[in-house]
Amino acid sequence: MSDNALLEVRDLYVQFATPEGIVPAVDGIDFDIKKGRTLAIVGESGCGKTVTALSLLKLLKSPPAKITADSIKLDGLDIYNLSPNEIRKIRGKDISMIFQEPMTSLNPVFRISKQMNEVYKTHTNLNNKQIQEACIEALRTVGVPEPEKKYVAYPHELSGGLRQRVMIAMALSSKPKLLIADEPTTALDVTVQAQILMLLRRMCQNSGMSVLLITHDFGVVADLAEDVVVMYAGKIVEFGPLNTVLYSPKHPYTKALIDSIPGLRVKRGGRLNSITGMVPNLLRLPEGCRFAPRCSQANEKCTRLQPEIEQISDQGVACFRWRELN
Repeated sequence: MSDNALLEVRDLYVQFATPEGIVPAVDGIDFDIKKGRTLAIVGESGCGKTVTALSLLKLLKSPPAKITADSIKLDGLDIYNLSPNEIRKIRGKDISMIFQEPMTSLNPVFRISKQMNEVYKTHTNLNNKQIQEACIEALRTVGVPEPEKKYVAYPHELSGGLRQRVMIAMALSSKPKLLIADEPTTALDVTVQAQILMLLRRMCQNSGMSVLLITHDFGVVADLAEDVVVMYAGKIVEFGPLNTVLYSPKHPYTKALIDSIPGLRVKRGGRLNSITGMVPNLLRLPEGCRFAPRCSQANEKCTRLQPEIEQISDQGVACFRWRELN
């Protein structure tokens, strides 16, 4: 493990047992998250992004899930082999998570106060009065207006943007080493999205923590991330520093994702490209490259063999034809 890596994941597999067969949701991936940096995992729905994040915290029910890895290390500690009680001490303290949809992540029958208090009671020695003061201050820090009133409200009494701010306040309350943000702006309107992204950027800069950002939107990646991993059908197809991947993508899938986002590589008034087809059914994966059925550049070799990641300086790509296509 390098001195600058906070999280090191090696050879991670996540499989789900179903009546139809074994689903390889995450199929042997490696990645590092450096201290004080944001790594974005990008890909369409069904590519294994959220499953990857949940597997780090052991939040997948087993069975049907089966998680295996060569190693998962957080700041040198092997968290892959920790017992359920031991990982519970890490979860919410050293690693916190902002879930995809705050309305379903927050319990609708409990007030915000009860749900925020639980974090402090689990991971601190504060008394009830100190916990209340800390919660209200956390809400104020993330920009919740009238935090004293919102603290005693129910989730349904808050807007989507305010619920997301509550989730961020809860996630940051223990000053984690690593924050996992799973689609933090999903289902929010564009104005609120911009506010949440600005808030996350400010909080990360002030705390110096590392962030694992899960998203399908390269626009969000360009705004927040410093390093990028592109996943497709459970595999990593490209990785590298943000600017390298954004302005010099090597894999056809990465190029297609970027070309489908307004304002990145498509000029104003230009036509956005779309990716034909869909992510393959993981029970019936193609024999060769998993992107080959949707790739206009695929040849006969692509349909027969699976490409391995090839390192090019600080960038990696899993494509047989990347040299001739770039």
